[in-house]
Amino acid sequence: MENRLPSILGSIAALIISLSCPQLMWAQWEVGVYEIGSSSGNVTLYLQVPSAHLEAPLEMCLTFRNPTSLGITSQKCLQFSSDSSLFVLPLVAPLGKSRLFVDISNSQQGVLFETEVQLEVLASSDLALTDLLLSHRPFVAWETAYPLFSPISTEISKIFYGMEVNSAAAKDLSARIILYKKMTANTAQYADRFEASTQQNLLSNSVSNRHFFSGSIQVDTLSPGDYLLEALIYQEDQLMGEKSRFFTKKWEGAAWLAAHPDSALRWATPILPPTTRQSYEGMAKDELHQALMSWWEDRFGSEASTEYEAYYQRVMTVNKKFSERRAGWQTDRGKTWILFGKPDDIQEINRQGRKQIKWTYTKWPMVFWFEWNGDTYRKI
Repeated sequence: MENRLPSILGSIAALIISLSCPQLMWAQWEVGVYEIGSSSGNVTLYLQVPSAHLEAPLEMCLTFRNPTSLGITSQKCLQFSSDSSLFVLPLVAPLGKSRLFVDISNSQQGVLFETEVQLEVLASSDLALTDLLLSHRPFVAWETAYPLFSPISTEISKIFYGMEVNSAAAKDLSARIILYKKMTANTAQYADRFEASTQQNLLSNSVSNRHFFSGSIQVDTLSPGDYLLEALIYQEDQLMGEKSRFFTKKWEGAAWLAAHPDSALRWATPILPPTTRQSYEGMAKDELHQALMSWWEDRFGSEASTEYEAYYQRVMTVNKKFSERRAGWQTDRGKTWILFGKPDDIQEINRQGRKQIKWTYTKWPMVFWFEWNGDTYRKI
C-alpha cells in the first residue's frame, strides 16, 4: 500500500458483501468499505469478526487490483486480533476504479475468509456524466426520455436535450451548449454554427449529489445537414467534462424537385449557361431531371449532391422571404442570396427618406446595397 495517494473529493460506491465461510458454517464474516472524509483519500474498512475468532491472532491481506487487468495496484498484510466483533481499519484507496481483495487467515486453518469489494474513487476534477440525451419532447422525468429519431423532418421545430452529472464535489456547475454543422458531406469537419445557450446553472440535489440540466434548441430555422450538439460542463471557469451527440436535419425538397424538373430548370437560371438551358427545354420530365442531375455531377463531382441541395435550399428560402411582385429567386436580393448565401450582417437604413438595406459578407469580404423603389428592393 502506498503511503500517500492523491487526495480525493468524491464518492465511493460502498458494497457490503456477506459470505458464509466453508470452514465455519456456523459463523458469518462481513466486510464493508466506506468514506470517512471528503478532503482526503482516506476510507474505512469495517470487518465483522465471528465470535469464535475474537482475540485470536489473525492475518489480513488487502490487495487493490486494476478492475480490468487485475494487476496489483497496492498490497498490505497485517497481523491483528480483535476483542470486538467489529474491527475497524483506516485505508487509502487508489484513485479511480479498483477491486479490493480481502483475505483473512490464521496459522492453524489457513484461509478463513476471502471476498472482494468494487470501489470507484472520484478525483476533484472527475465528473460522472450520462450520455447527452436528445428528444422530440420535453423531459418529464430523467428516467423517461423520449428518443430523438434522426434524421429529423422539417415538421419538427424544436428538439430537447438533457444530461445528468454525478459528483459529490461539484459546486456552482454550469453548462454551455454549442451546435456545430458539418461543413461538407465528404469531410468530418464541423463549423461553429451558433451557440444554443450561454452558461446555464445546473439544478442540483445535494442529498444524492445528482445535478441535472436540460433545454431546447430551435431546429426549424436550421438548414438541412449533419449537426453535432456539444455540452461543456464548467465549474467556475474550469472545464470539467463534455459530451456530444450527432443528429441530421433532413431535406425534403429533393423529391419535389424530381417531380417538378421544369421548376428546377427555371430556378437554375442564375448559374446555368443559356445554351445549356435551351438544350434542356422540351425534354420529358424524367429525361429533364436526369439531364439536370448530370449537369450538377459534371460541374461539382463528388460534391454534386451537397451543392445541389444547398443551392435549391437557398432558392426555396428566397421564394419565401423575398417574393414581392415576382418570385423571390428573380429579385435582386434573391439572386444575391442564392449566389452567396445568407449575409453575415443585415442593416436597414433610412437615408434622406430613401429606404435602403446593406448586406455584408465577411468571408470574402463584400457589401451589397439595395434600395426600395416603391415596387421592390433593387441593387444599387
